[in-house]
Amino acid sequence: MSMLVAQELTYRHAARSVLDGVDFSLREGEVLGIIGPNGAGKTTLLRLLAGLARPTRGKVSLDGTDIHRCTAAERARAIGYHPQQAVLHWPMAVAHIVALGRYAHGASLDHLNAHDHQAIAAALAHCGLEALAARRADQLSGGEMARVHIARLLAGEHRLLLADEPIANLDPRYQLEILKALRSHARQRGGAVVVLHDLNIAARQCDRLLLLADGRRVIDGAPREVLTAERIAEVFAVAPEYFHDMGIAEALNR
Repeated sequence: MSMLVAQELTYRHAARSVLDGVDFSLREGEVLGIIGPNGAGKTTLLRLLAGLARPTRGKVSLDGTDIHRCTAAERARAIGYHPQQAVLHWPMAVAHIVALGRYAHGASLDHLNAHDHQAIAAALAHCGLEALAARRADQLSGGEMARVHIARLLAGEHRLLLADEPIANLDPRYQLEILKALRSHARQRGGAVVVLHDLNIAARQCDRLLLLADGRRVIDGAPREVLTAERIAEVFAVAPEYFHDMGIAEALNR
C-alpha cells in the first residue's frame, strides 16, 4: 500500500521549470532514494513533499490526504525534514538540540515526559552521540554536528522522514549508521525519502530509487532496474565504463 503519492508534481520559479510532471509513490516500510545530476530538481522535490513549497501543478498525498489540507502543526508531526545545509543558531547542548525534535508533539525543553526522554535517548544512540550529549554544539566538528541534526530528525518519530544528503561530510561508519537508522524508522513507523549522490550507497541501502534529470522523472524502481550502465552514462554524462569502474555493478550484485 502506498503511504506517500506524488501526482504530476510541477514547480516553476521565475518563469523557469524546475520540476515537470513528476509522479511516484512510496510504499509502507520503504526507503526511497532520489538520485540525479546537479540541478535535476532533487531538493525542490523534497521541499514539495515536506509542504515547504506549493507545486505549480499536482499534489502530494500522505495516507490519502493532500498535505496542504493539513495544518502546519499536523504536517510537522507527520513529516520530518532534514535540509541539505542544516544550521544551528544557538550554542546549545547536543541533548537539547535533539530534544527540539519533540517540539511538534507539544514538548519543550522545560516539559519533557517519559516518552520524550525515551525518544531523545534512542535518537542519540542511533547517531552515536551519547558521549557528546552534554557538549555544546559550537564545540563539535562538522561531521559531529551533521549527526546531531539527524538525531533531532529521528527524535521527532515522524511517519515520513525526508532527508536531503544526510550522510554528506560523514565518515563511512556513520554513513552506514545513519542509513541504518533511517531504514529502521521506515520499517517501524512508515517510510523515508533520501537524496543521495553516491550511487554505490544508493544501490546497497535503498529499496527503490527515483532518478531525476532536468526536472523530470526518468525512471523509478528497484536499484537493479534503475542503475544500468547505459542509463548512468546518458543521465550523468559519463563514460559507460563508469558503471563498472566505480563498483556500481558489484554493489547491485550484493
